[in-house]
Amino acid sequence: MITPDPPYWATEDSIAAWRDHRDHIDAKSRGRSDWYDRYELRVALVERAVTFHPGPGP
Repeated sequence: MITPDPPYWATEDSIAAWRDHRDHIDAKSRGRSDWYDRYELRVALVERAVTFHPGPGP
């Protein structure tokens, strides 16, 4: 299964703005109550990312 790349924010302020946005707060609340019994969030700086997508076969 191919999953989308995680979101990326350029600054700590942009992370805080996303975290505090009303739509995000509402979605997070719905996720906790309706879909997830647990989840894990990591905030990290990506130094390097490599992706390989195989092409169509012969």
